[in-house]
Amino acid sequence: MNWRRENNIDSLLSTYTVPEVLKKYYAEGLVGEDKEGCPVWIFRIGKIDYCGLLNRLTPAEMETFMIWIVEKTVQHMKDLSEKLGKPVETVYDVVDTEGFTLKQLASLPVLRIFKKITTICDLNYPEILKKAVIINAPALVRIPWAMMQPFISDVSLRKMTMYGQTGWKEILLSDIDADVLPVQWGGTRTDSTGKPWCPTIIPEGGQIPEDEFPSHIK
Repeated sequence: MNWRRENNIDSLLSTYTVPEVLKKYYAEGLVGEDKEGCPVWIFRIGKIDYCGLLNRLTPAEMETFMIWIVEKTVQHMKDLSEKLGKPVETVYDVVDTEGFTLKQLASLPVLRIFKKITTICDLNYPEILKKAVIINAPALVRIPWAMMQPFISDVSLRKMTMYGQTGWKEILLSDIDADVLPVQWGGTRTDSTGKPWCPTIIPEGGQIPEDEFPSHIK
């Protein structure tokens, strides 16, 4: 509660404006609910140019944005609880690491922001995580994952599983209806673009062109 007061978290949803670079290039989206009514987020972290984002935003701006995502999820769970007439208190995360590069791994600012937001969530949003399924994980992803584990509680770690290229679609479909999951992740859902990852819900991400958004680093 002290952390919320000191950082004005209670007013974040009504006062915060998402920077344009994040709207366009942060590849994540709320796709619906799992079979028990819990929100399902898909994060395509392998398609997010974290180095580029941290050249255009300060670490504090990135941190605020990530906290805003969590606050938006908490509010969505409150709305679902009212709609469904039962408590909805946890979230289901799908973390797709396909495309994660050595450049991201070698960036200390990127590793620091991962560590910071992981610690913030674990300390200030206890038990919000229902399940996290990390998919398409190349061997290099296991290095930052091992580095972050000391900052994650054992309770949260037990809710996280990591997969390579196979074995995860069956898990997702056992928890989430096929019409909720985009085709990219083993479901049947499409959008108006016809692309399997539904970019109208989950931005495509990709490397940020140097001339598109000015850098804060002079």
